[in-house]
Amino acid sequence: MNNEITMADIGRKLGVSTVTVSKALSGKSGVSDDLKEKIIAEAARSGYQKLRKRHEKKEKNTVGVIVSERYLRDKQSFYWQMYQNIMLNAGNMRLFTLLEVISTDVEASLEMPKLITQNKADSIIILGPISTKYSTELINHTNVPFLSLDSKYENFPGDAVIADNIAGGYCMTKYLLDHGHKKIGYVGSLNVTPSIDNRYLGYIKALIGSGIKPEWKWKIDDRNIETGIIGAEGTFELPLDDMPTAFFCNCDVAAVELIERLEKNGFSVPEDIAVVGFDNFVSDRESKIGITTYEVDLMAMSEQALKILKNRFEHPTAPDHVVMMRGHMIERESVCNIDN
Repeated sequence: MNNEITMADIGRKLGVSTVTVSKALSGKSGVSDDLKEKIIAEAARSGYQKLRKRHEKKEKNTVGVIVSERYLRDKQSFYWQMYQNIMLNAGNMRLFTLLEVISTDVEASLEMPKLITQNKADSIIILGPISTKYSTELINHTNVPFLSLDSKYENFPGDAVIADNIAGGYCMTKYLLDHGHKKIGYVGSLNVTPSIDNRYLGYIKALIGSGIKPEWKWKIDDRNIETGIIGAEGTFELPLDDMPTAFFCNCDVAAVELIERLEKNGFSVPEDIAVVGFDNFVSDRESKIGITTYEVDLMAMSEQALKILKNRFEHPTAPDHVVMMRGHMIERESVCNIDN
């Protein structure tokens, strides 16, 4: 015997039609507030299954994640790892995630993601940098909350979770200074991502604080500005006529590439030149030596982002939150003291 409660059962209990019950449970107009409350209360008391399922579904909010294809070219890229962390944290927090990868053509033409045009997400995480024009268009075409994760949070309103890249850049450069290095170069193409720029600012701050004038000739490009490909033609051009004694690389992938280029030119790391990186992440490649680096907890960043969004669901008018997370240095074998 099927004992499942139906809308007709609820209607008979309260002396109203099935249509009235349906309207009340679906939130449609045409039913007074008092009657609607009675119908919902009776449905809950009687264990009406569809009401329970509807409430369960309502508790599960969908978080859309938008990321540019240029950050996912490597199967083990930094942002793939970041998205995996988002998924793991989302599952623990009873949230769903949907990923949409934006091609360079879509971004350039300002075409809106399907997550937005088809209303598939209750909130959006912008993972990694996208162009200012595109981020502005995204905001203009949707009313759902936005959160910037490791992206250009300055360009649009909303919540953000970012690494304290200036502090990290300062820390790594100061480490080289403390080991006696004064001729320190920076490896990273500027105006590509805010993280590279801010790590450069930290590098500059550390040098100036030590009374050292930064040398532009020791600033080395590591990637193509348009494609983001590290090691592309025209990058890693070393100042062989006047080499620094150490390099701070904006990421570990660039550090691995730099070490290979240095070795091809007859330099040994760390005996001749010291190298430090950032992120504690190398995709599909292994360095011959352990690279001293700076690590930010990606799992904690992802968790914080989802907590902010979940709070945003409950408090949509709360002030915007910008959370800046510091990391820590991991000391390995790529730096040695220099005899001044």
